[in-house]
Amino acid sequence: MFAKSRIAIGTAIAGAALAIGGFAAPAAMADGPDTPQSVKTAIQEQQWLELKEGDLGYRVEAVGNFLKEDGYLKGEPEADFTEELTGAVNAYQDDRAIPNTGTVNDDTWDQLSADIGLVQSGDARSDVVTGLQGSLDDLGHEVSVDGQYGPGTVKAIKAFQQEKGIDVDGIVGPLTFRAMYAEGAES
Repeated sequence: MFAKSRIAIGTAIAGAALAIGGFAAPAAMADGPDTPQSVKTAIQEQQWLELKEGDLGYRVEAVGNFLKEDGYLKGEPEADFTEELTGAVNAYQDDRAIPNTGTVNDDTWDQLSADIGLVQSGDARSDVVTGLQGSLDDLGHEVSVDGQYGPGTVKAIKAFQQEKGIDVDGIVGPLTFRAMYAEGAES
């Protein structure tokens, strides 16, 4: 009886650890585990670019896609920061207890990165994937913008990671996300 109890307790502990991610390799693998510290530091020091109504570009369209995924943006995302996107940003900021500015500022970028988390092959969040794909395409990594994180997207992410000196794993984690959207992404 004692042995059965110990086995049951051990199994329960192992199950709980797996359930909370105690043994989850993908989180440890995000952004490549062997990215040199100098590269990590350089990317993390890149400033987020503040986006506001009237701004144009791939970052604006990506934010629109990210906010559409969670129902904040009702229309189709555009590369133009519209009044509708300002409203979506305001609602997102309100829900996340971020000071309401209607601009995509440092706090908003940080929260978007945290909310998006890891994006990898098979991810079902089609609007998030569409935002990433459009960004990759604008950054010179040809990819079909179809909302499916398939082999073509993995290939484009790997090429982007290699270009930025990030250990290549084909997963968009916080470091790859920042490299795609912070200052210097285009260089």
